[in-house]
Amino acid sequence: AIIYREQGEFVKAEKLYQQAIKIWPGDPVLHKNLGILYELYLGRLSDALSSYKQAQTITDKDKTLNGWVKDLERRA
Repeated sequence: AIIYREQGEFVKAEKLYQQAIKIWPGDPVLHKNLGILYELYLGRLSDALSSYKQAQTITDKDKTLNGWVKDLERRA
């Protein structure tokens, strides 16, 4: 998915992230990376916030992620 994202194949990247999340729903990195795709590449801020919050529910130790959530909450 990251390779697709770097190649500008955002729809393909999104589909791969979603498929991976179905297999490994407890992996916070997948949710975080999907959020990055939504926020930075697709401009879908509410979807990004949802993905970031899902990652937060899995792990609360990611201070960078916590900052991103606060930032998106302010912007939304």
